[in-house]
Amino acid sequence: MLRSTVIFWAVFAAAAACRGPQLADVRLDQHPGFAAPADFPGAGAIMKGFDAADVEGEWRAGDEVLFGLRLRRATGDRHWLLHVRLTEPVALARVGEQGAVLDPVPPIDWTLRVNGEPQRFRSASCRVLATVHDADGNVLGRSEPLLPREFLARGFGEACALVQQQRRVVRRAHDETVFYQDLDVRPFAEATVAAMAMLQVVQDDEVLAPLLWEVIEKPSVWSVVKNLGAKVVVRPRFHAAVETRSPVAVAVARAWRVPLALVVNEQPALATELLVVPSCVPFALAAGIVGALAKSPLHTDIEFSMLLLAARRGSAAPRIETAGKSQAAFGR
Repeated sequence: MLRSTVIFWAVFAAAAACRGPQLADVRLDQHPGFAAPADFPGAGAIMKGFDAADVEGEWRAGDEVLFGLRLRRATGDRHWLLHVRLTEPVALARVGEQGAVLDPVPPIDWTLRVNGEPQRFRSASCRVLATVHDADGNVLGRSEPLLPREFLARGFGEACALVQQQRRVVRRAHDETVFYQDLDVRPFAEATVAAMAMLQVVQDDEVLAPLLWEVIEKPSVWSVVKNLGAKVVVRPRFHAAVETRSPVAVAVARAWRVPLALVVNEQPALATELLVVPSCVPFALAAGIVGALAKSPLHTDIEFSMLLLAARRGSAAPRIETAGKSQAAFGR
């Protein structure tokens, strides 16, 4: 089994109506603080435009998303493009990976501590090609990570539905001790795994990984020794999510802004706000995340922003035949 461990504390929200067919290129609705499309002149040569969200749509090889990334410091801004393309809706094992070559990759296991109790989560994998470009579109690096397809497909929709339902009966929505009473927290944990999977795409990339540590507060030497390494706690606050305008309203009508904190060895390391829409294809490839704004809690002059610039479907369901194995579009 592939294993990952994340320590999870509390919760987050999102969802909306998902729809059908292709759209012409649309103008992104700017959100204050987030990176702007104009910062990425090379984006259009890689891909552009959006296909409408489709709640019944299957995952297809060729589904793709394009993000603009901005690192802002007092000394100036730096920009990159992250292009993620689905190559295997059902990831097949390669030489050196777990499982027999060309058999489906074994499920990914995640062990999360949810409100103090360890819980196990499992998902089949998909494989993507992640390409990093500079702002002008020049290729800087490539990787082929495995992602938890089922968590990405669920995204934040079910968690949002629970939050909306809970708000009808709990007046003190911002009192988390009251808000989460009697709620099934698994959908919240699954949404958190999806967010962590997208973070992992950045973390595992040789070009982008160093950027994280320019924003995240590093633990002290004593903290690392005391904790036998770095203990990372993700603290999303689903109960504090607020509905906002969708940056691609013509493709998906509603969006939510959700605060999330990253704590390393019991010290605040990153304050993040996610901008999320329903996880319908083609947005499911990014778990419905269409933007993020992350700030250092101690250094206010350091800020990282991510904005979805394009999202498109792959061509309709060709079958891939490989040494007796076949793969077609994969449904939700």
